[in-house]
Amino acid sequence: MIESYSKINKKMRSSLLLIFCFVLSCVAYSQDIAGTADSIRQANNIPAIGFAVIRCDSILLEKTMGVRKVNTTDSAGPDDRFHLGSNTKAITSFIAGTLVEERKIQWTTRVFDLFPEWEKQSRKEYSKITLQDLLSHRARIQPFTNGNEFTKLPVFEGSTGERRLAFSQWLLQQKPVKLKGKRYIYSNAGYAIATAMLEKVSGKSWETLVTETLKTKLNIDPAFSWPNLVNTNQPWGHEKSSGIQTATPPENPYKLDPMIASAGDINMTVHDYALFIQQNLRGLRGKESFLSQSTLEFIHYGSPEYAMGWGWGEKDGQHISTHDGSAGTFYCHTWIMREKDLAIIVVANAADEKTIKGIYELREYLMTLYGQVK
Repeated sequence: MIESYSKINKKMRSSLLLIFCFVLSCVAYSQDIAGTADSIRQANNIPAIGFAVIRCDSILLEKTMGVRKVNTTDSAGPDDRFHLGSNTKAITSFIAGTLVEERKIQWTTRVFDLFPEWEKQSRKEYSKITLQDLLSHRARIQPFTNGNEFTKLPVFEGSTGERRLAFSQWLLQQKPVKLKGKRYIYSNAGYAIATAMLEKVSGKSWETLVTETLKTKLNIDPAFSWPNLVNTNQPWGHEKSSGIQTATPPENPYKLDPMIASAGDINMTVHDYALFIQQNLRGLRGKESFLSQSTLEFIHYGSPEYAMGWGWGEKDGQHISTHDGSAGTFYCHTWIMREKDLAIIVVANAADEKTIKGIYELREYLMTLYGQVK
């Protein structure tokens, strides 16, 4: 009996030693990746960078490094938020998917089905545009991808929702853009009209829909506008001035107008954004998720080249969904490969060419480590 116990105890010690060695090797591997990532960050003069590697059932790696603001020693950490820019569009489309599944709206619902009083004063070219057309940039709405376009707008009074309605009505009275042989014309303004539709059928503001869907139901904590607007201890965005990264203060007059926020004005931590992307990956692979597989496939692949909040393509039998977002001072890059059960996100608090180069370099590096076929 004593001899048997001794043998068992020896086996247990051996097993514990193996587990300990495995944990140490994982830590060392993670540290190697972090070291390479930080080298990429420094080589490209990026103040702070965050990234995550995601599978359906786990977040394999999650790091944030660098500084919240240049010329300080204020280190960035896991609780820090990064502005998602146009990757907000995927969230707005996700919310649209929830309302479609709740049968409050259809992808084929026309703008004038919900706002018939607008049709008489709107241009005839817009008579048949649908929710899907707007979310996939096929409605030929003026783009509003340049801040100068907003300076030429009339003044819209009232609450954010009222201003969004007035802006939407005004947009439908403007000339449609020419496709010039393209399948779609990217339009931030089209998302304002789509959002007006979602608000009409739900009876809730877009901000409330975001909070209820993400925070209440998925335990993901979104916030709006720049991270340092509410808390100056959060990361500051940066712009290049004479080749030098310059921190953008929260009182900077440049910020997205709330009436177009659904196109690009959410911020999150790396962890929370990873959880949102994981929801997409799970659904695309037929795992249990907040939205059905068919809904998520339609959101990601429902229109050629650009579906709803996602650009996409196929390569060697692999479906790849991707999107980049930036409002000028932060950058967010997302890459999902359904068949490989892999998603990678990289964010930064700068958006110049060198930062973008570093972001893509880091994503490629992570792909070489984790991109094996599952």
